Amino acid sequence: MLSHRLKLRLPLLVAALSVAGAASANYPATPDDLRGMASLVCSGVIVRANRGPDQPAVLLTNGHCATNASIDPDDALVDVPYSRGGDLGVYVGGDTPETMKPSRILYATRTGLDVALIELKVTYRELEAKGAKIYEMAKNDAKPGSDVQLVSGFWKEKNLCAVSHLVPSLVEDVWTTRDAYAMNDPCPTTGGWSGTPMVDPTSLEVVGILNSTNLAGQLCTLDNPCEVSSDGTRLAFNGRTYGQRVSPILNCLSTNGDVVLTQAGCGLTRPKPRPTTETKQPEPEPSPSPTSTAKPSSSWPKR
Repeated sequence: MLSHRLKLRLPLLVAALSVAGAASANYPATPDDLRGMASLVCSGVIVRANRGPDQPAVLLTNGHCATNASIDPDDALVDVPYSRGGDLGVYVGGDTPETMKPSRILYATRTGLDVALIELKVTYRELEAKGAKIYEMAKNDAKPGSDVQLVSGFWKEKNLCAVSHLVPSLVEDVWTTRDAYAMNDPCPTTGGWSGTPMVDPTSLEVVGILNSTNLAGQLCTLDNPCEVSSDGTRLAFNGRTYGQRVSPILNCLSTNGDVVLTQAGCGLTRPKPRPTTETKQPEPEPSPSPTSTAKPSSSWPKR
C-alpha cells in the first residue's frame, strides 16, 4: 500500500448496494482450459502482443500484480527488470503450471488501466511446443450483455460471466481506471482472480482482464472499488466484480512487439519523470604550455 492518500475531489453520494441473487459457483478448470494461463500472485494469460514465434513470450496480467511495491497514481513502469518474488508458472497441458523465468516488465500501470505486460525468458515457439495456447488481444471491446469465459490460473477454476456495462471512472483507493467493465451480478471472485483473462467465447480473443471486486460494500476504498458516473456520483455495489479493457494496449505496440508510448493513438499512462544521477565527465587536463612551470608528471587540480 502507498504511504499516502490522495483526496478524491468528487461529489460524494454513498450507496452501498448488495448484489442481488444467490452467488453462483465457480467450476474446476480442466488441463485444456488452463493451457496458456498463468499463475503468479494473481492470474494471467500468454498473449501474442504483435510478436513473432521466436521472440520472447509476453504475459498479460494486472499492474497491481506485477511488482512488490504499489505503482503510484498517474505513473507507470516501462522496461524495468522483473523483481517480484515467488514462482511464476504457465500451464502447458497439465494441472500444474510449469515454472517460467520472467526477464522484465515491458509495461505496468494502475491508472487509466490496471494492466501489465511481463516478458518471459522463453519464446512463443518453445511454449507452443510444450503445449501452451497463445491468445490474441481483441481490437474491439466486449459489448454490454456479452458473455465472457473466465479461467483463473491461480485457483484453477473457471466460470462464464457477462458484461453488464462500462464504468466511466472506477475508483479504488487512490487509483482511477477509465471505461472499466462492470460484470453482471453475481460473478464471484476472490483474491487471486486478478489478471484472469476475459475471453470471447466465439473468437477466443482476450477482451479484458479481471482486476477487482467490491468485497465489503465500502465506497472507493482498497478492495472496494466504486463506480463514478459522468456527473461525479459515486456508488458502491457490494460483491460486484470489475475488469479492464485490453484494446488500448494494442495502440501502443510496435510492429515487433515493443511498447511505444509515443506512438500515434497510444493513450496509456506514461511514467512520471524520474530524478536522474548525472555523472559528470572530468575535464581533460591541459597540456603544459611553454610558459608553464609545471612538470609533465604534475597533477592538475580537478575542477
